[in-house]
Amino acid sequence: MQARLLNIKSLESDVLLPLQYARILAIKEGGIMIAGYEITARGAKSKSIKTIQTWWCVVEMETGYAAMERHAPRSSSGFDVNDDDMAD
Repeated sequence: MQARLLNIKSLESDVLLPLQYARILAIKEGGIMIAGYEITARGAKSKSIKTIQTWWCVVEMETGYAAMERHAPRSSSGFDVNDDDMAD
């Protein structure tokens, strides 16, 4: 399967690279947890890079944010959800 985060204004463009080989890990606490690989091509002849990704897709905002606070997820990239500059 493939998971995609689409731009709400134009449903034809992705906001993030799609997750390849995606699978649903859990559906609970106001969200859906999906894991897969982000595949980045470096060049025409070079080998692509597979990066493991896990997405928490919040369906019910209040319940999802409360669950996120309880679980306090860590980021291996150093990016914190509070640093997000995207408008809600």
